[in-house]
Amino acid sequence: MKKTRILSVILAAAMLCALLSGCMGGKTVMKIGGNAISEEIYSAALSYADSFFQQSYGFSMKDALDNELSEGTTGADMLKEQADGLVKEFESVVLYAKDKGIELTKEEKNQIKEAKDAQIESAGGRKAFLDSMSESGMNEAFFDYIMERQQIYSKLYTELFTGEGEFAPSADEVVKSLEGYVRVKHLLIQTKEGDADYAEKKASAEKFLARAKAGEDFDALIKELADSGDGDPGMSSYVNGYVIDANGYTPEGSQMVTEFTTASHALAENAVSELVPSDYGFHIIKRYPFGAEFIKENLDEYSGNAGMDSFAEELTKFMENVEIEYTKAYEELDIHKILGVEKTNGAAAGDASEEHSTDDGHDHSAESEGTDASADATTESGIEVGTAVPVQ
Repeated sequence: MKKTRILSVILAAAMLCALLSGCMGGKTVMKIGGNAISEEIYSAALSYADSFFQQSYGFSMKDALDNELSEGTTGADMLKEQADGLVKEFESVVLYAKDKGIELTKEEKNQIKEAKDAQIESAGGRKAFLDSMSESGMNEAFFDYIMERQQIYSKLYTELFTGEGEFAPSADEVVKSLEGYVRVKHLLIQTKEGDADYAEKKASAEKFLARAKAGEDFDALIKELADSGDGDPGMSSYVNGYVIDANGYTPEGSQMVTEFTTASHALAENAVSELVPSDYGFHIIKRYPFGAEFIKENLDEYSGNAGMDSFAEELTKFMENVEIEYTKAYEELDIHKILGVEKTNGAAAGDASEEHSTDDGHDHSAESEGTDASADATTESGIEVGTAVPVQ
């Protein structure tokens, strides 16, 4: 009965590329905080950025590469800006982790490899896996690149922003982050109008409503429905109930349907609703207390939202001091060719501004300070702080 909120581009889980040595070869199009970004990785980032526009706005930027979408800015410019931000965010997590002395262990790297192997098997083999990458605007190198950063992101969050971590939110901060939320449980009798047993299901819902109104134990009623094969399966995972804001969002980013949200917020504490119909069936909702005392007693369960906010704030501050150095290879990138689009209006082969560096464009990371292609420079992981990639 939840709808997943898409914050941006959705990332899948995956693995580590053999220290990224193969992924990072070839021309370097930019250096972020000294870390080299290859043309292969950046080209995939452009395709990935286009998928962001498709999911967020419902159109492909491929159709507007040469169009001036705002004064002096073409679709190609916007796509590059998105891709630049994407890789900057990923590399900022690499740099931030290194700054904090956090890196992946051998065991963690093996876990990522095992996760990728499982995905390949689930896809039906390596060819099917690679085909699915292509369909989503990715290639394997970029898949490995972002998923390693996803792993180190998780480690950063766990070690620094939860429990006794350096930036873990206090109990009072957690309470403040949940202002305006309510906590509810519900009985769900699943049915849809037009179903052959709709009238029968409605009659059953009315009986459960009467029992709930009479004061029967609500958790026992939830279990009774579950044992019969009905009810909301989510109630077995959320034993303390759903916590939602006025728009129906949970701290984790899922969203309840409008009917459920409206009825939940209209209830007084410990009150039971009338029948609440939705596309899922009939809901009977009970609102539970959700004050500072309860939240502090269950701090581990509810601290994640405040922890993520703290992480975003700290990483954003760190990113402000991370510089991008562009190379000649960046200037020579042909976005039309990368995305398989015909040029229009006499678009030039190179899409980038001439303001950037005139580096020769080749990857000298193994021989220049700050661009070491070894594991130290590439064993960290990342996720969204701004708009390029979603936080989970």
